[in-house]
Amino acid sequence: MAWAFVQLHAYDLHDWSEFRNAQVQATKKLPGVVMAAAIDLGDPTSPWDPIHPRYKQEVGRRLAQAVIGARYAQYGGVHYSGPKFVDAYPLAIAPEANNGVKGYRLTFENGNGGAAPATLHSSAAASCSQTGSGQCCNESPFIVVDAKTGNSVRVPYWLDNAGDNGAGAVVISTDLQVKEVRYAWERFPQCLVRYIFFDLCMGD
Repeated sequence: MAWAFVQLHAYDLHDWSEFRNAQVQATKKLPGVVMAAAIDLGDPTSPWDPIHPRYKQEVGRRLAQAVIGARYAQYGGVHYSGPKFVDAYPLAIAPEANNGVKGYRLTFENGNGGAAPATLHSSAAASCSQTGSGQCCNESPFIVVDAKTGNSVRVPYWLDNAGDNGAGAVVISTDLQVKEVRYAWERFPQCLVRYIFFDLCMGD
């Protein structure tokens, strides 16, 4: 048996980042519980209030994939989740340069059913041109929290599809002393990181 629920989507009137993170953590602690991602389905132009996105069929499809993937995970090949974060570790980028830029490498699981190599890509979130800065994928979804000041700073990133064991990785660039790395931690993220062969995004 599997229980499935829907992630809170992007919403222009409230920042639900903390709640979305709690939803993801619940799937890690509760056996048989899965989540259908929906952060990219925010719909600020909906005539029925943006808290009710119009893309109901897509929500249903993702719920079905999540349940099938959880129930028959032993068979593999059922993809219902975007890249799942595993670890972050510091690295020196261009160490030969003076005060070489520093950064972090973020690694991910292979995904439910296994992810093919070289499949991470960036994708604009729904309605991103009407929310936030409107820069879509020119605006990084990664933010770091400065350990010294507590300030949140948006940082550049790039994808490394060689990754570890072919799973793909993200490299972020920053000279700050980092306390936390956050992904899509805002009302309406402009850009998301996905696997190229199915259309779901990370929840946190």
